[in-house]
Amino acid sequence: MGNTYLWAGEYQKSVQQFEHTIDLDPTFPLAHFFFASCLAEIGKYEQAIQEMQKGQLLEGANPEQAAAMAAEFLKAFRTGGPNGYGQKNLELTPNDEQAGTRAFDLGGCLRKSRR
Repeated sequence: MGNTYLWAGEYQKSVQQFEHTIDLDPTFPLAHFFFASCLAEIGKYEQAIQEMQKGQLLEGANPEQAAAMAAEFLKAFRTGGPNGYGQKNLELTPNDEQAGTRAFDLGGCLRKSRR
């Protein structure tokens, strides 16, 4: 449901849905990544970084890697929007077979939300 609101550009509703999803399963990395994108869209960058770090840690990154990657993702999002985010995901995780799919899914969600 959070993605539906994200696609529609209804970020506050999307945030609420992802908060609920994370309450139900705080170990689901993708929920943290999408929640981070919603937070970035509404200008809550520090909280977005924290959520991105949580997702990275859940996917097995060490704390230093998670912090660095979260900062890079946010920088890419700020400068390049969804496309910047997707490209950065591919650059930072070239051996992750799902990185491309995950990046372009998120990029597509955000592009649709801006229409």
